[in-house]
Amino acid sequence: MIAPSSLLSHIAKFLQSRCWLLLMVATPFLLFPSPNTALALFLVPGLGIIFWLAGETPFPRTPLNSMLLLLSLMLLVSLGATYDVVVSLPKIAGLLLGIGVFYCFVSYGSSARGWTLCLLTFLITGLGIAVVGLLGTQWAIKFDVLVPFTYRFEPRLTGLPGVEKGISPNQVAGALLWIIPIFFALALIGLTQLGKRTTVPRRWLAPMNLLVWEATFFVVVVFVLCQSRSAYLALGIVAIAFLLWLARYRARWFFSVLLISGMLLAGFAWRYESDPSFREAFGPHGLGGASLALDTFDGRDKVWARAILGIEKYPLTGMGMNTFRYLVNTLEPLDPIYVGRDIAHAHNEFLQVALDLGIPGLIAFIGIYVVAFQMLSQVWCRAAEQRSEQTDAPAFIFFEPRAARLLALGLGGGLFAHLLYGLTDAVALGAKPGILFWMLLGLIVGLYQKPEKSNPCISEPEGGG
Repeated sequence: MIAPSSLLSHIAKFLQSRCWLLLMVATPFLLFPSPNTALALFLVPGLGIIFWLAGETPFPRTPLNSMLLLLSLMLLVSLGATYDVVVSLPKIAGLLLGIGVFYCFVSYGSSARGWTLCLLTFLITGLGIAVVGLLGTQWAIKFDVLVPFTYRFEPRLTGLPGVEKGISPNQVAGALLWIIPIFFALALIGLTQLGKRTTVPRRWLAPMNLLVWEATFFVVVVFVLCQSRSAYLALGIVAIAFLLWLARYRARWFFSVLLISGMLLAGFAWRYESDPSFREAFGPHGLGGASLALDTFDGRDKVWARAILGIEKYPLTGMGMNTFRYLVNTLEPLDPIYVGRDIAHAHNEFLQVALDLGIPGLIAFIGIYVVAFQMLSQVWCRAAEQRSEQTDAPAFIFFEPRAARLLALGLGGGLFAHLLYGLTDAVALGAKPGILFWMLLGLIVGLYQKPEKSNPCISEPEGGG
């Protein structure tokens, strides 16, 4: 007869090896939750409890664990703050799904093969979001030159829960920011590896690289059609900054001028969008027939002001996930804004996190960014030193020093581009496209923890648990 502790240990090991399968089964119920399928919410915490009772590590150890623990605790706290759990349910389910996917990526990404499969999953998910965005986005008319193209792609995927009238183009653009830099990084890796000895057969490199370039082109086309000025600006700044980073010394002056010019242009655009008198100076048609409303910069200061009022009113607990959109005009009832219009979020990810999960949740969210960038700097530093080591042995294509640096730039570029976007727009925690954020973090942890000798060139990121 098997002892209860031994039986529990066998069950835990069985479940650990099939986390992906369990999460895939639960994903539809977490993406489109309802009170009838609320049991799916207990999958991720339930697995952690079973592993802990069996004497196993509840979740893989990562430098992000302490921040994720705080974020999870604030998620529980927010349940008591929300005025209606059913309203908060979609974002709660989405956040739990994201955390579960993150730990699956970390667990399976500990080997070279597993990390590659996780990267492939990330890319396919990003392409899927681009396809759904192309077929289901309710396009905004901001640039007249793009109208003939968006007209050809009227929303066909309508009636989806939460986006019955079509998907927001700003949400699609914000999500694609996570994957565009890594697509370009992979395309460059393919070019740099064509003449080298790697674990990938040489006859496969050229077709794979062509496929990556085609996927990159498709994603960029969808991104451009979204016409999100916040996303355009974020990607432009990151692109110029990376060119500046990679360029030789003399070329850096040229890219510095481009970066400064881009920042001046961004300042001009902000003034143009937010100051009606400044717009009037350019005539009745403005610049290129661009629409000027809450969808750009004009009026967001009003939303931010309401968000700050909400944070001041609920600093420790937050208002509850997904409730700001319904309570925005109760914060200052004598001066309502955009009555009859759905203000889905605070148009700033950091303000939105504080509204959803309180200031402690905001601290955890900021900590995730800080530690993620610290891990990427460690990867860059380690790869820079490894470049000086000469070896004739074929290297795994993604862990070869030059490729590792490009991967660090691609992953970091996606994270930083979305951070910039999140200053004036938001893909709220728990939103469906936000699954890419957690996949990206899992890839960063996997790249950081790849089985190689630690390099002391930079201090270890804090926050492990």
